[in-house]
Amino acid sequence: MERAAHKIANDIAARFGYDEEKTAVISYGLTAVFQMTIIFVMTLMIGLLGGFHFECMIIFFSVGLLRKATGGAHSRSFTGCLFISIFTISIMAFLARYLFGENKSYLFFIFYTLAYILAFLIIYRHAPVDSPNKPIVSEVKIRRLRRNSFITVAIYYLITLLFTYLSMQNYRFMSLATSLTFAMLWQVFMLTSPGAKLLRIVDRKFGNA
Repeated sequence: MERAAHKIANDIAARFGYDEEKTAVISYGLTAVFQMTIIFVMTLMIGLLGGFHFECMIIFFSVGLLRKATGGAHSRSFTGCLFISIFTISIMAFLARYLFGENKSYLFFIFYTLAYILAFLIIYRHAPVDSPNKPIVSEVKIRRLRRNSFITVAIYYLITLLFTYLSMQNYRFMSLATSLTFAMLWQVFMLTSPGAKLLRIVDRKFGNA
């Protein structure tokens, strides 16, 4: 897929006379689109086979939306990114659906609340996390992204509370609340040093140190 992205980018650059910098930007963008498409399709298929596709989709879109504001560690390996994304989304969705999905205990309300408090603290300390290729130097942009991160997590918490309330009529909403909380926790984990270390380990396993 990376080769295909490079080839398409080179063809576009040759057609419009773009320089190497613009070609690299196009190639990077196409690679990201290919990655997200593969992750979406694969997790949806796994979810459909396992009966937890709603949970998969909630996690997929929730992580992506929050990541736009918080930034975070990312795999430098195309294959490593696919593996860690598909694996974690599928596992979290499975756990949300079958391990916690039918539990209506009010202890879950406490768990959700503590999880979101932890998220606010980590975001306050670390967000936004930029990349070496695209460092964020503007204080205005940093404040804006941090504010957007807080707002997004706050909205997630309100939706989680709504799902928890609705689960009293339909237990399936509990698994959706858990999925959203898992998605939030995973993305917040990617703001921390252990999260970055985990992705470095994945990169080494897939041949990209």
